[in-house]
Amino acid sequence: MNDERKRGYDYEDVVLTRHGIKRVSQRVGIPKKAVYKNAQKALKYGVSQKEAKGKLRNYLDGVYLMYETANNLRAYNRYVYVFVNERLITVLYIPKKFHDTADVQQQKKKFRIEMEELYSEYSR
Repeated sequence: MNDERKRGYDYEDVVLTRHGIKRVSQRVGIPKKAVYKNAQKALKYGVSQKEAKGKLRNYLDGVYLMYETANNLRAYNRYVYVFVNERLITVLYIPKKFHDTADVQQQKKKFRIEMEELYSEYSR
């Protein structure tokens, strides 16, 4: 079972702050109406600080130390989503040198989640 599910993160229960909405629409370039869905996907498919490996992990550790109250960082689509539990605080750019690593780790996580969901459908 996923570590996020053990802690009780429900991907449907994302809470958005005004600052988070502004930053996602500004930096990611999506309309404000789409921010909620994007934050849900970031929480579900984004690579957490615990799951990250190598230099991406070191970068996320640095971001974590910058935002001391943030306990839930997600690397998703070349951005770092900073959450406090399920509350979206802000979004930061991932530096270019980490893009390849972040993309590969995110694809692996998305594939794993989709396979788990598919397996749970067939095992009913």
